[in-house]
Amino acid sequence: MQRIKFLVVVILILSGGTTALHAQSPPFPTNHWVYDFLERMEVKGILTNIFDGTRPMSRDEIAGYLSQILSDPQSLTRLNSVEKRQLHYLTLEFRDYLAPEFREKALKAAPRLMKYRRMGFLSKIFPNHLYTNGRNLFQYSEEDFLAVLDPVLYRSGFWAKTDTGTSARRDFRDTHGVTSWGRWGKHLSFYFDFRDSKIWGSRKYPVGDNYSLPGIGYTRSFGSYVDFDETQAGIIVGGKHWQVTLGKERNAWGPGYWGSLAISDNPTSYDQVKLQVRFRKFKFTSISGILRPCPNLVAYSYYTGYFQRDILSRKYMAAHRLDVAPFRFLKIGFQEVLIYGERNPEIGYVNPINYYWSEEHNLGDQDNSTIGATFQLLPGFSSKIYGELFIDDLKTSKLGTGWYGNKWAVLVGAFRADLFSVPNLDARIEYVRIRPYVYTHRYPVNRFENFATPLGYWTGPNSETLTGLLSYRFSRWGTIGVQSMIWKHGANPPGQNAGGDLQLPHRVFDPIQARTLGGDLETRIHTSATVSYEWFRNFVTRFEIRSIREKNVVLNTGRRGDINTWGGFVAVGFNY
Repeated sequence: MQRIKFLVVVILILSGGTTALHAQSPPFPTNHWVYDFLERMEVKGILTNIFDGTRPMSRDEIAGYLSQILSDPQSLTRLNSVEKRQLHYLTLEFRDYLAPEFREKALKAAPRLMKYRRMGFLSKIFPNHLYTNGRNLFQYSEEDFLAVLDPVLYRSGFWAKTDTGTSARRDFRDTHGVTSWGRWGKHLSFYFDFRDSKIWGSRKYPVGDNYSLPGIGYTRSFGSYVDFDETQAGIIVGGKHWQVTLGKERNAWGPGYWGSLAISDNPTSYDQVKLQVRFRKFKFTSISGILRPCPNLVAYSYYTGYFQRDILSRKYMAAHRLDVAPFRFLKIGFQEVLIYGERNPEIGYVNPINYYWSEEHNLGDQDNSTIGATFQLLPGFSSKIYGELFIDDLKTSKLGTGWYGNKWAVLVGAFRADLFSVPNLDARIEYVRIRPYVYTHRYPVNRFENFATPLGYWTGPNSETLTGLLSYRFSRWGTIGVQSMIWKHGANPPGQNAGGDLQLPHRVFDPIQARTLGGDLETRIHTSATVSYEWFRNFVTRFEIRSIREKNVVLNTGRRGDINTWGGFVAVGFNY
């Protein structure tokens, strides 16, 4: 009941009782290649001022960028053959939200699936009422109503061997579900996505119902496998320049390719009310969300360090972000994210334009407030330089001293399209440094996580990561890539606290100085080569060869040592 009241109050505040509504559009999945396509268009100067620092983007927003390309004959001539085929396909994908003059072209963008169903015996056995729009399994439409539905299927397997003499590692995952979206007149849009999954293989899991894995919420564990499900759903209303979403979904803020420091899409989805306002060179986003602490969350005293009680408390997130594009070559963003709980929602945190840092002081300085900024610089030459600064806690007088309370993180990266003037050959490099104790808090309910997964960057506190990617799209349908990542982590030694565990904040008896990568230094070097191919709309196969070299990590014996792993990964997904 408290959650229902909270969401109702937030909706009333954000909507302001407005009744003049316009058609809005559902969010588009953040793992789709359209985001890479738009980034390429921007760095090549074909598009400008793409507000991709806040994702997911809506279908209407993406369609607006595509319409800009379609309406400019000069831009169309600058596309290479693969990019033209990508754009041709996207006109069909976003047909319902394109400008009217481009919808007729979208009807002519016959996808491979339509060609397959007309071939030979398939044309005789394929039901006539399926894929009538050339895109979705099923569509129902009337003058003021549209609803589409697609199945979700996924199967993956990872086979690997190590040099430790242990048995071969096997990891498998099965997912099935359904996804749907649509609109009702000019007043309402909706989306629904349900997925039921199972993970099993050679690993063993604790038996019980109160369990969580990275990127996953509540699970049921049976020793040799785990079952879990996730639903993302929402209703969107709004006006010409704004919309309010009551839903459950994931978010990603910032320009990072492998993750964001403040809000990433690594954790499972969470209930939220989201306000978005777009006007010319500005985009404002505000989220009031309901998070979950990790099951069987344990509270302890900041002063004694002793365990006190098990809790399963209410937990909330307040976040807002402003994206600004002052120039064609520069985009900047400012954001605040605050975590609080174990009480009723605070009206000061629901206010989308309040200063959360100041409001936290007004409420007694008991919550976990953070601030951050991002930038994307486009200097030309089909390139982009980007970065993010995340400040958890900071005292300027102690900068450079190693004081544990200076908790900050930084991300910098660079992207180049058409490397060496080779069409569709892209290169990216990204560096992340996270100080000790970042994301932690003296009150467990205020930790920067949803279930057992960090809201921010996936590596957690006291870590450093350098990642490079070289990818080549050899056709509209296929991509090959080589990626290498060096990940270093300062783990907590037995009985000590080096700030390397999100679950353990600084205690009164811990050292005052905290050196980045201090403690037991763990190093992991991941190298992979990948080939992916999309046989028809959203039906993708992926093959990957991986090499993982780990140094000074905890072995099954409980001691630290080195592990070298070689393996292969295969995945098949449909609308996944």
